[in-house]
Amino acid sequence: MVDGATIDEAVAEARQSLAGAAGAWSVPVLLRSTAPPAFVGSPRTLGPEDNPHNLPGMDRRLISRERESTDLLRLVSKEGNRLVTITGAGGIGKSRLSLHVGKQLLFDFPDGVWMVECEIVAGRDELYATIAAAVGLHRFEGSAQEALFAYLRDRRLLLLLDCYEGLQVAGEAGAIERLLEAAPQVSAIVTSRSILGLASEVTYPLQSLGFDEQDPESGSVRLFFEFAAVNGKITVQDRQLASQICCLLEGVPLAIILAASRIPILSLAELLELIKKSACHCCTEGLEVLARLSRSLCP
Repeated sequence: MVDGATIDEAVAEARQSLAGAAGAWSVPVLLRSTAPPAFVGSPRTLGPEDNPHNLPGMDRRLISRERESTDLLRLVSKEGNRLVTITGAGGIGKSRLSLHVGKQLLFDFPDGVWMVECEIVAGRDELYATIAAAVGLHRFEGSAQEALFAYLRDRRLLLLLDCYEGLQVAGEAGAIERLLEAAPQVSAIVTSRSILGLASEVTYPLQSLGFDEQDPESGSVRLFFEFAAVNGKITVQDRQLASQICCLLEGVPLAIILAASRIPILSLAELLELIKKSACHCCTEGLEVLARLSRSLCP
């Protein structure tokens, strides 16, 4: 069994490798600038007249998460659901789904949608300071908490708090709930490995993509071929091999994208054999395979 720390390292290594690989998935860089970037491949064109935000662009459309996107939009838009937590394992696609939904809700929040990276945030005070920087509050007197709460009190905006589980471990998960109590028009979408256990929290568990060795048109296979640089037309045999690959990776999106990025350096058959060997040395769970695969596939 590969421990959680090893999996975390593998996920980080895989994202770093993919971010620098030609044609690979661009992992969203969580910007803290207030200047709106250009959105590539967004469902709608966003221009200077849009509400403020710091959302990075995504160079590819969201694949095989149409139902989840619709479900989450409905959940966040429901009256009273001001704190929604997307839960799931590392590499499952929580951050990308949160960003996608945040873009769809941009017109609903006149004071903007703001992505806040919480992975290295150690405690409540640091969280409030990080949120303040993200929403453009750079200079203030007194504590970050006082300044932020006063700044947000009459504003209507959406916070996307990514990788929040560290605050839960530190016993500070309730920091976001206190902020929402002080700012009644602010809402938050949080991504975390586990539920926060807060009274006002509504959870949305995110599962792996659909996979079935007998289904060459599954969501996992669709994602695989979105990122695999296959030479020529994709054949029925190609889809069957890809389906076996996705099954071994148990539909974990980051693992699938990592594997797909090695085509055509490896053929589909060669890639399948390499993943089988990696899977034989662990419990064949997608993230555990990723922990081994990231070191054998990444240049």
